[in-house]
Amino acid sequence: MCSYTTFIQVSDIAAACKNQKSGKATGPDDMAMEALTNGTHGLFVQLAILFNMFINFSYLYNSFMQSIIVPLVKNKAGDLSDLNNYSLLCFLSYLKVY
Repeated sequence: MCSYTTFIQVSDIAAACKNQKSGKATGPDDMAMEALTNGTHGLFVQLAILFNMFINFSYLYNSFMQSIIVPLVKNKAGDLSDLNNYSLLCFLSYLKVY
């Protein structure tokens, strides 16, 4: 027999989605943030079930852990071979809103 515990509430998902900024670049899933910020209660219910299943079964798909990392030069006139002259921009899957 398998027990199921609810760790993440639908209201938590809704609040996290509604608090995200719009107009950002998409991540590896190619999904715009607006798909979540404009989501309905039904979407938030499904996401809460999904995230709770991840926790309950201690399993996460590899695609949910993918990101794209882009190095950004801080000072173009500076030393481009110096690692300290770079900052990183990381594009994550938007389902990582929680």
